[in-house]
This record gives sequence, structure tokens and C-alpha cells, in this order.
Amino acid sequence: MYYGLLKEEIRQRRDEGCRIPASLLRRFNELHPKQDEFNSDLLDPIYQELEGLEPDPGLAEAEPNDLDQIRALRPDGPRVMAWSSSDDEPTNCWARLHGAWTGRAVGCALGKPGGHQCQT
Repeated sequence: MYYGLLKEEIRQRRDEGCRIPASLLRRFNELHPKQDEFNSDLLDPIYQELEGLEPDPGLAEAEPNDLDQIRALRPDGPRVMAWSSSDDEPTNCWARLHGAWTGRAVGCALGKPGGHQCQT
């Protein structure tokens, strides 16, 4: 664990609905981004405490995963489900899926928070 990843983990845990204790945030904010960047004696206990946090149960109600529950939360209105491609768009669904998956993989590989820059 290093400082940049720990910072992103705090953000991730918040996004998952965890309430981050003020004491944990204070300990993190007291760290120096460069001097403590790889200080596992300070970083690891904070990370372990983050791992132990339980998500807010209200988040599951506000952001469900079940399709019927998602549909129940969306506002009333017209639903436009039709799609037609133009001559410029690929109509082969496998080509579209491949493009989407490739974009996702590239984004995950290159977009990792706190990742190191390539050295030239």
C-alpha cells in the first residue's frame, strides 16, 4: 500500500456508502504525501481500518442492483427503446461489444489512479 492508493481507497469506500470516521481521516491527513508515501507502518493500519468499514445499508435502497428496483426508482416519462444505426456506425453487435470491452480494458489499465508514468 502506498499513499496515493490509500487516498483512492478512501474515495472508493465513500462511493460504496461507507462513513469514514473523522479520526481515520485526521490520521490520513497528517501523513506527508512524499515523506510517508511508502511508510507501511503508518499506511497499513489506516488501510486495514478502511477494509473493516461496513457500507451504509441505505445506499442499497438508494442505488439498487436489481433491474426491477432500478426501474421502480426512475421517473415516469416516455421511454425510447428503439435504436437504429447510421451508415457510419457498425451494425454488427459483436464489433460494438468488442469496441466497448477494449475501451473498458484500456481505461482500467491506463486510468488507474495514482499509477506511475512510463519512463522514456
